[in-house]
Amino acid sequence: MISSCYRRSLVVISVIVFISGTAFAGWQTMKQLTATPNNSNLPDHGNGFSVHNEYVHIAYSDKDDGGNYKVFYLRSTDRGGTWSQRFELDERSQAYMFTIVADNSGNVHFINRHTDGALYYRRSTDNGANWLPVTHLADHTENPILLTNGAKNVYVIDPIAPSVDAAPLYITRSTNGGESWEAPMLITTQESYIGLCAAADDQNRLHIAFAYGPQGNSKVYYIRSTDNGSTWGGVSEVVSTAGSGSRGIWADRTDHVFLSFTIYTKPQNYCCSTDGGSSWEGLQSLPCVIRDIAVSSNNTPHAVAVQEDNRILYAPSVTRGLTWNDTARISTLDPGVRSKPLIEADEVPNLHAVWNGRQTGKVQLYYRKCTDPIGIEDNPMLSMLGRERKVKLSPNPVDVTVNLHSSSPVALFDKSGAKVAVLRPGKNDVSLLRTGVYFAWSEYTGQPVKLVKLQ
Repeated sequence: MISSCYRRSLVVISVIVFISGTAFAGWQTMKQLTATPNNSNLPDHGNGFSVHNEYVHIAYSDKDDGGNYKVFYLRSTDRGGTWSQRFELDERSQAYMFTIVADNSGNVHFINRHTDGALYYRRSTDNGANWLPVTHLADHTENPILLTNGAKNVYVIDPIAPSVDAAPLYITRSTNGGESWEAPMLITTQESYIGLCAAADDQNRLHIAFAYGPQGNSKVYYIRSTDNGSTWGGVSEVVSTAGSGSRGIWADRTDHVFLSFTIYTKPQNYCCSTDGGSSWEGLQSLPCVIRDIAVSSNNTPHAVAVQEDNRILYAPSVTRGLTWNDTARISTLDPGVRSKPLIEADEVPNLHAVWNGRQTGKVQLYYRKCTDPIGIEDNPMLSMLGRERKVKLSPNPVDVTVNLHSSSPVALFDKSGAKVAVLRPGKNDVSLLRTGVYFAWSEYTGQPVKLVKLQ
């Protein structure tokens, strides 16, 4: 995989099916890749992980010895067995908007948005062994996305900040592996691009998903190109439920496209297309947000998710995204927050996963490899559907301290759908929250619980 179309009503809504009885014996011992006194962060927007053949590439933000934030690069040349010393890719990283992606001809591409909005580009032509100098690509960008497909096609997709009520979305292309770039081309003009995400496949298609609409009433939309970005179809509505937002879109090597999205105060959701984005089906309720999907060489999609901020879960789909197998926890049981899981597949196929974890007091990079993606049973697993649990908050309404009567944390959202806190079992100080109505949501029950905050 290289990380709807005509509208079709999604009438049948089904709970996601997890094929039980399959576990994953091939996950090797987890590795901690960084151990710095600072925080080694994957990007907040973008993708800091890419794999092609035996080469594994990671871009992350950290401080140098002088205390300055930089973007650093780690590389493995033996499918994750050993790792290089860190190498500085760019001198600034305060914006946490950067992406690294490898194409299938030995080029590795990197973009980084600086805090002034300028976009910079850098590439390697020998699988990351050496890097050409950083070059300036654009004066101002908002949420740049970097994609590749084929041997030489590279794309940057990005909206430009509006001076009026509508914002244009542009694509900038290179057809020679990043040696030169065409002038930006307009894709569409919309009110906004909340949760902008994009994917490219090997059939000359580019897929873009985003949400826009009034606060609390946004919907998810989709647009695609079938000729590597030269022309674009019309914008179509994929998720019509008010309060929905896109989280990620991915494509396999043929005709399957996978979309992860959320709906305010409801379980996370997912749908897919089996015809390259022309129509959409398989709308399913998921208690866990799919954070990333990789597609192995046999066109099996593999997903990673975070459950309750401290478990990294993995699940494959043997039905090419129509249903999902049970999940396995691939992180350890050590306490501490985990976030930003990413997954890639090489051609063997091995799976490679990386995420951020705060198990040592600082945010570090953790990596794990799977050599048997569809393996045999080896231990009990957690299910994305979870176990039914009751969530109770008291007192409710609350002024200063609320007690969570549950064995697991719950996320707390405001009325706009923004996550404002994570409540832990026992007492929680909510004195700093503004007066108003909030919703606590458990990934186990899939049901929101209303919380009223007094002055």
